Amino acid sequence: MVKFRPAPENTDTAVAIVELFRRSLASLEKSNSKHALLVAKVCLATGARWGEAQGLRTEQIRNRRITFARTKSGKTRTVPISQALEDELSNKRSDNGPLFQYCYKAFLRALKDSGIDLPKGQASHVLRHTFASHFVIHGGNLLTLKEILGHADIKMTMCYAHLAPEHLEEVATNNPLAALEQQPRCQQSVNADEKQWETVNTET
Repeated sequence: MVKFRPAPENTDTAVAIVELFRRSLASLEKSNSKHALLVAKVCLATGARWGEAQGLRTEQIRNRRITFARTKSGKTRTVPISQALEDELSNKRSDNGPLFQYCYKAFLRALKDSGIDLPKGQASHVLRHTFASHFVIHGGNLLTLKEILGHADIKMTMCYAHLAPEHLEEVATNNPLAALEQQPRCQQSVNADEKQWETVNTET
C-alpha cells in the first residue's frame, strides 16, 4: 500500500502517485459503474472535487469549458478541457439534468485495488491533489493553479510550490546584484558591436 499525502514531499513521489492513478483508471474501466471512470477523468483534467464533477449538469459544459457552480467556496470557476474529454462528456449528455449517477463507491473500490492508502476523509480530494501536483511539476504557474482550484488564499496553493522544477532557483538570477553584474557584460557587447560597425564603414 502507498500512503498518500495531500501534497507529495517531492517530485518522485508525485510521479509515482500519478502512475498509481493510471492503474486506478484501468480498474474503473472494468468497473460495473457506467460513470465513475468519466467522473475521475474530469477530476484529473480540471482539479475538481469528486462531488463537483459527479454533480455536473449538461448546461455546465460548453465550448471546451466546464463551469463549476456549486463549489465549496461558493464561487463559480471555469476550467478549459480537451476536445477529447468534451466529446466523451457529450456522449453522456441529456437534454437537461445531471450527467452522472452516484458512483463514489466504485471509485473507492478502484483506489483500494490500486494499493493507494488514503488518510480518512481524503478520498474525495485525492484526484484534485494529484492534478495540482502534476500541474506544478510540469511548470504550471501557481497563480493560475489558485484560480483553477478556486482557492480563496494563495497560501493554500503554496503547499505545492516545492514541487516546481525550478523552485527557488530563480532567486539566483532574478535579484538586483545579478542585474548589476550582467549590465557591464551587456555594455561590453554593445561597445564591441559599435567598434565592429565603425571598422566595416571605414573599409567600405
